[in-house]
Amino acid sequence: MTASFSFEGKRHYLSLGLQDSKTNRKVAGARARQIELDIISDNFDQTLVKYKPQTALSTITPITPIDPKLSLTANELWQRYSEYKSSSVKETTRHYHASFGRLFVQLENIPVLDALAVKAGLEKITTIYQTKRALSQLSSACKWAKKHGVLDSNPYDGMSHEMPKYRYQTEPKPNAFTEAEREQVLEAFRNHRGNWNGRGYAGSSYRHYAPIVEFLFLTGCRPSEAGNGIL
Repeated sequence: MTASFSFEGKRHYLSLGLQDSKTNRKVAGARARQIELDIISDNFDQTLVKYKPQTALSTITPITPIDPKLSLTANELWQRYSEYKSSSVKETTRHYHASFGRLFVQLENIPVLDALAVKAGLEKITTIYQTKRALSQLSSACKWAKKHGVLDSNPYDGMSHEMPKYRYQTEPKPNAFTEAEREQVLEAFRNHRGNWNGRGYAGSSYRHYAPIVEFLFLTGCRPSEAGNGIL
């Protein structure tokens, strides 16, 4: 059964979803009177939902709410993770985290759970090795998020290990000076008398550094390690 009526010059049609019968006509009449009273009292529902029977409303497909975990972007997760860690890490680590934040903000609205899209986005804006480091950091962030119920999974687990190795991993042997090169460097320090200006030597002489340089060569000690005790 379908009822039709006009309101403010617009024609409305209301389907009650009922078979035409004596009883159902009474139902339709009751709906018509309710609509008439609502129009008079300025309570008319122009969506007509108010006047439809519950059986008709139950056929409407419910709207499924969007899961916030699925819409969380890589940048949003990283901001939450780095903010959480900021109070327990050193200043240098905070700066390190901030460098990745500048990368992730360029990914705009890519969901963090879409790991392949995130990887592709990173490869467009930075080097392969920085992408590798960024994916490793996102893996740590997702591990933290999973622990605290922010996410249900970590799609970055092991992802960075599938990428090309760092140079130090493929070439672990240091590119050291040869013995002849070492002797050249030492002789240059031992014989340095200043800068020749055409008439004589001027400026500082570096000869007094020769024993220190030799010590570093022979021990492999780093300058920063030797600094407190020697320099």
